Amino acid sequence: MKQVCVIGNSGSGKSVFSKKLANISKLPLIHLDKYYWTDTCTRPHESDWQQEVSEIVKADSWIIDGHHETTLVERFEKADTIIFLDYSVWLSLYRALKRHITKNKVDPSCLTKMPFKPKFFWYIWTFKLWNRKKVYAALEETKDYSYNFVHLKNDVEASEYLKNIKQ
Repeated sequence: MKQVCVIGNSGSGKSVFSKKLANISKLPLIHLDKYYWTDTCTRPHESDWQQEVSEIVKADSWIIDGHHETTLVERFEKADTIIFLDYSVWLSLYRALKRHITKNKVDPSCLTKMPFKPKFFWYIWTFKLWNRKKVYAALEETKDYSYNFVHLKNDVEASEYLKNIKQ
């Protein structure tokens, strides 16, 4: 494992899982949200975002934490491991709400621009209906590339996976 994509619904635990994996593997950890949300709390232009991700995946080793569907194919093409945290929608909603209430370290002036809106919760709620299909479409598009696909459905499976990696 040298180039790992960790994907999943908002609130699924991608960042927590990725930090644990980075501690075990000693691979550099890249949180895509830190690149996506600019200093002005706005989303980058799509072409700028694509260019940013193209630069990120050029590195020899990384764990990239973040879903960002528009760049799935490019990241899958470079990855040797793809870890899909395909957790319960209810758990993802709970975690996303909890994070925004208790741990939001974003500049307060950004909160009106960040995705903490009904649209954001709708995205989480409908993830398995629409966005999961985009994951499988990206996997199909990159099926000729050599990567290991890991499908984790809950925290128990994720813990077991990390335990096995550690050993």
